[in-house]
Amino acid sequence: MFNRPDRDSALAMVFAWIDTKEERSPTTRAFAMLNDSERSISENVMDAMRNYDVHPIPWSSRDEKRDQLVA
Repeated sequence: MFNRPDRDSALAMVFAWIDTKEERSPTTRAFAMLNDSERSISENVMDAMRNYDVHPIPWSSRDEKRDQLVA
């Protein structure tokens, strides 16, 4: 969970995913829970994650995305 999602935390998540993606099952997906209770999440942060196949989920939308998180 990212408490204050910003460009730096998005890049850290993306780089961590890129570093480990090839070692994981081809069906593995990366999710990032983003705290949007104190401030809105920049669309640039969301797009950066999506561009590298990381699925950002705002905390306020977690119930709507629950089916994607079930293993």
